[in-house]
Amino acid sequence: MAYLLDTNHCIYLINSTSKLPYKRTTEEENTLKAVQVLTEPFRISQITVAELYYGAYKSQRVRQNLEALEELKQTVQILPITEDLLRLFGELKADVKKRGKSIENFDLMIGVNAILHGLTLVSNDHVFDLLAPQLKTENWSTAISKP
Repeated sequence: MAYLLDTNHCIYLINSTSKLPYKRTTEEENTLKAVQVLTEPFRISQITVAELYYGAYKSQRVRQNLEALEELKQTVQILPITEDLLRLFGELKADVKKRGKSIENFDLMIGVNAILHGLTLVSNDHVFDLLAPQLKTENWSTAISKP
């Protein structure tokens, strides 16, 4: 099974590799350990890259965070925004709205990318429950276990 990391898990991963082990949060440590035992690839969305750029530019450590983002981008496949993704986004956004619910556009784009590519989304954001059963999710930040 292959995985798509949501922005929160990318942040945990980036932070965990830049800190000494005793300074890592539980979420960072758990995510790092999960990635270290992966036998399947993980990917990220172009939307996640945009969110990570935003986080870097609003941070106190812009240069260091941009460098960490560049390192991540060199080690992971980035899934592009395609016409199929845009079409499925529109379909699922309409479906969620008809059910009287809402989901932020960037979150929906990330979830749709996972659905479109048959990937399990790794996130600790429960808003993705709105996309079940089409979207499979896991949260690596809460438990130290093999994904």
